[in-house]
Order: sequence, then C-alpha cells, then structure tokens
Amino acid sequence: MAEQDYVISTDQLQIGVYVYLDVGWMHHPFSFNNFKIKSESQLETIRGLGLKTVRWDPERSDIKPLAAAPKAPRAQAAVAATAAAAAGGAAAAATTAAETTATAGVAALAAADGGSVAEGATIAEGATVAEGAIITEGAIVAEAAATAAGATAAETASAATAAAEAAVAAKVQRVERLRQQRRQIAEVQQAFAGAAATIRAITRNIFSQPRETIRQSELLVGQMVEVFLAAPEVAIQVMSEKPGEDVYVHSLNVAILSMMIGRELKLTTAEVGTMGLGCLFHDIGMTEIPPKILTKADPLTKAERDFLEMHCTYGVDIAKRVGLPDAVQTIIYRHHELHDGSGYPQRLKGEAIDMLSRIVAIAEYYDELCNPANVAAALTPHEALSQMFAQQRAKFDPRFLQVFIRCLGVFPPGTVVRLNNDVVGLVISINAARPLKPSIIVYDEEVPKHEAIIVDLDTEPDISISQAIRPAQLPKAIFDYLSPRKRISYYFDPDAGKPAAPA
Repeated sequence: MAEQDYVISTDQLQIGVYVYLDVGWMHHPFSFNNFKIKSESQLETIRGLGLKTVRWDPERSDIKPLAAAPKAPRAQAAVAATAAAAAGGAAAAATTAAETTATAGVAALAAADGGSVAEGATIAEGATVAEGAIITEGAIVAEAAATAAGATAAETASAATAAAEAAVAAKVQRVERLRQQRRQIAEVQQAFAGAAATIRAITRNIFSQPRETIRQSELLVGQMVEVFLAAPEVAIQVMSEKPGEDVYVHSLNVAILSMMIGRELKLTTAEVGTMGLGCLFHDIGMTEIPPKILTKADPLTKAERDFLEMHCTYGVDIAKRVGLPDAVQTIIYRHHELHDGSGYPQRLKGEAIDMLSRIVAIAEYYDELCNPANVAAALTPHEALSQMFAQQRAKFDPRFLQVFIRCLGVFPPGTVVRLNNDVVGLVISINAARPLKPSIIVYDEEVPKHEAIIVDLDTEPDISISQAIRPAQLPKAIFDYLSPRKRISYYFDPDAGKPAAPA
C-alpha cells in the first residue's frame, strides 16, 4: 500500500490509532513523533497543533481510524451553504484563535529554549462568534443549522485553544528538563575528568612520591565513597571519549563498577574504601610489562601470556614497597582469580578468594571485554554482559554477578538500542533502582546533535527497548549523530534521584 494511503484527516483519529506527526519535535509536547493515542487529551492536543492530516500505522494500531465524513448530497447543498455562510464568522474566529495560540506556542518555546521570554508572545483567551451573522430570510432549517454550526465552531475553537496552550506548557517544561539534564551530564563529565586527572598523576608519581601519592589516592577514593554511599539513588553514566585516557580510565571504571556492587550489597564505608583503593592500584604491576605485550593486537603466545600474568605479583611487590595497606595488596594480587578456579595467579576457587577480590574480578572482567587492547575485538556493553551471564557465569560469584547485572540492566550505558517504536538511541545512564528504564539519547534528524533529545524511559510506560544494535550496523548519519564510544568509560551521578532544579 502506498504511503499516501495511510494519510488520514485528524478528524478520523481516535484512541488506539498509532500516528506519525510530521512536524518538528519542538512543535508538539510528546516525547516522540510517533506513538499510539491513549487518551482524549492526546486527541485534543493533536488537533490543537493545526495539522489537517497525519499518517497512521495499521500494524501498530489497535483500531482503525474513523470513517471519513461523507460529502453532502446535492439536495442539501443549498442548506449547507447557507449554514456555512452564517457560521463563517465563528469558523474564522476559531481559526484565528488556533493560529494565535500556535504563534504564541512557537514564541514561548523559543523563549524556553533561549532562556528569555519573547515579547509579544500572547495567547488568545478564546474566540467568539463573529458579529453580523445574518440568517437568510425564511430559511428556518438553515437558521438551526447555522446556530448549531456556530456553537460547534466556538466549542472547537475553545478545545483547540486549550489543547494548544497545554501543548505549549508541556513542551516548555520538557525543554527545561532537557536543559537540566544536559547541565547534569556536563557536571558528571567534569567530575570524571577531575578523577581521571588525579589517577594520571597517581600513576606518574607513585614511585617518586609514594607517600603523597597514596594520600591523594585515599582522598580521591574517600570523596567518591562518601558521595556514592550517601546519595539516595546513583546513576551510572557513560562518558564522552578523550584520546589518550585509556590507560587511566580502566582503573577508574573498575573502581566505579566495584563500588556500585558494594553499595548494593550494603558493604561498610571502610570495605568500599578499601576496595576502591585496591581498584585504583590493581594494575600497578603492568608498569613492569613490556609495552609490546600490552598493546599487541594479535593473540599472545604462551610465553607472553605467562609474562602478562606476572603483573599481579609485580603489583604486590610495588604495593609493599610504597606502603599500601595489606587489604589493598590482596586485591592487587587476586583481582584475576575466578570463582571456578580458572583465574590466576594462584588458581584459587570459590570462598578461598576474599570477598572484595571476588567483586573486583567481575568489574575487571567486564571492562576488559568492553575495552581490550585491540579495539576491534571489543564487545558492546550488552554483548559483554550477555557473554558473562550466558557463557561464563561459573567464573564469578553468582550472588555478586546477579547484583552486577541487576545494577547495569540488560542494556548497560554505552549500548546502542532500537526502541519498540523503531527509534534508535544510545543508552547514556542507568539508575540501579530502575535498571530496565535507562535514559537514552535518541536520533532525530530534525534536532541538532548538540540539542539531542534525552528520553527517560521511566517516564514512558509504553516505550521499551526491543534490541541492542552493534554500532557498525548503523547508517553513517545515525552513527555520526549518536557517536557510539569505541571505549566505554563510566562515572556516577549522585543526583539521579533528585528532582530537576527550577528554571
């Protein structure tokens, strides 16, 4: 069936019809341009947008649109013409009211997006039937029709105006929420950059200034733990990429993910602090491994693999030398031990591995799958989590793995997804309290990339994720818009559960 066959009048809409609004996102109050109509208020809002026609989707609709209004028979043409003439003033007033409201809506939206209210943006209070409507002499039937038409026009004008006003108010609120979300994302990004810079300094100075470096490390971890554990809700957010930070953010990723598990397990502040410090230094022994092994894209030989595994032993030697606590040394030594005994260096199994090391091992393994030395071999966050659960779950403490998956959700931050309305987006953050309802940046070619729409699925009960998509499968326009990360970096947002600040 041709696309034009799916175009219907807005008068044919009813609850249950799935529609496409062919207007810019800023010109309506809904989260998406396509959705199923759920209420009378949505119907009134759509009709108040000034659209004459919309497209509908038969496969996604619960019901067919109403039948198109039949054309009046010739016998009724004279009466209809007379009634139309008498109601003309009312119709004109209705049109004027709707147009005035729409104009005011655009002005108000522009003001909301720009931060100041545009002068002259007013909304008509209503429309009245135009004066001078004269009933044709002797046309009793026409008079009745005209009266009814006038009343209907006035009611339509009032409903359209109210719907348009509501649409404007809703969109203004949404624009402000988006602005607040962008501010929040920027603040988390800034905090992440600060932490990464500290870790860079720690890595550089641990041998020359061990005491000062450890003090800085304890201060950083202490601040993170204090905020992480005190916040009512914490969201894990994917970070933007910056060249040259790979070596520094791995330990930060492992720390964030480990602390996330520790928070859910209700570990003590001391336990989470020890674990965080152990994560920052867990790969300190890598400084003794030749770069050609660390950066090798091809599979390692057995000799190279054995050499690489020595970094745990080297790490403990360094930790003792610089004076790191014993509990931190244990994490450094055992962060590659696995629950089924397949890890290293001691091939420990189950409860023989201390609790903190079992937690760190999960975070470490996940981050290595997402961020291997060879970027071409990287798994998406969704693939990494799926592989750990479906194929490798025996390697991890089952209780801790369950907590980890529950916190990150099925589609962790950094995953490109397709929603059940066919919209494509990138998961940017997830709240451990609501893991199946992450926040997503969605692709909309009508919206500039720097103003990309952010949708919180927790506020969209009818929208869900239908599948994960590998970035390589995306059309170039969508790939460039969403900018999927080649390397995944995480940080936490302690303000996730707080309401948006007022404008």
